Amino acid sequence: MTGDGLIESRAIGGQDGERPVSVVNWALGRLARAQGVSPNNSILNNSEGAQPIWKVLFLDVDGVLNQCGRQQDVLTEKAVLLRRIVDETGCFIIVSSTWRTSETMRALLVRLLSEQGLSIAGWTPCLDAVSDSEPFVGMERHREIQSWLDAHPQAQRFVILDDRADMGHLGDRLVRTESSVGLTRDLAQEVISRLL
Repeated sequence: MTGDGLIESRAIGGQDGERPVSVVNWALGRLARAQGVSPNNSILNNSEGAQPIWKVLFLDVDGVLNQCGRQQDVLTEKAVLLRRIVDETGCFIIVSSTWRTSETMRALLVRLLSEQGLSIAGWTPCLDAVSDSEPFVGMERHREIQSWLDAHPQAQRFVILDDRADMGHLGDRLVRTESSVGLTRDLAQEVISRLL
């Protein structure tokens, strides 16, 4: 992974001797081709220097892709809903969950999502700030998300999918799940509507 929260270049989508590309650039190229635009067109390589606009989903795992008590797992029906969000919006998944703090959990999440044909474009940074605004002391997730956004100004459309309510100044971007239920069809549709 690079210092900017994106996965380093690897051999994805390379054909006929193409060099490996980053997951984000590969996904942008795939999206462009799906929309009938050449990957060499303005969506990726704007000769005027304008950056493409990214759609980003900041993803929590526990209480979103699983239910309380089912940690270290991703429920298939929740992953299918996540796949629908990605397929319908072309958004990039940036993990903001505590799963990103451990290499073991990162690897597990990559494997579990890849089983559903999903890939992770990046991870929010782990910052040292803590908050006493909730019953337990925890990381201020909205600050980590804002830090990622500051480093990626092309991410202008984004939604936070989380079971935590405290998103500070980013609260209007939150689609909140109930931790005992996780992602539902109605919430998936709300995410899709907000990203389109």
